[in-house]
Amino acid sequence: MERAVIARALDAWPSGALWIDGVRVSGWGATLTFACRYQPDGTDKVHSFRLVLRDCRDIHWRVYVHTDGDGPVALADIRLGSDQHRKPANILAASFGLTVLYGSYSVESD
Repeated sequence: MERAVIARALDAWPSGALWIDGVRVSGWGATLTFACRYQPDGTDKVHSFRLVLRDCRDIHWRVYVHTDGDGPVALADIRLGSDQHRKPANILAASFGLTVLYGSYSVESD
């Protein structure tokens, strides 16, 4: 799990809960922007941020459950892979799985 990479980018404790509130697809799938929240263990502080995957190629979505509405989903696992399309990122949430080759990523605080 690469929560620690995200936590470091947010200057937060590396253990905690992570949710995805939504995803925006732009450039016909070339850019995926995930609206996320991270709450380090033992705190009430919640960090809102965006995980942006740019220059995406070869996207595979798997939907595991029928969801009612657009509410947040808990992130179960994330592997960022390698940029420049060398190794895909794998994102596993409570209701979907995503595998995507990407050119670069960024973690952007709100």
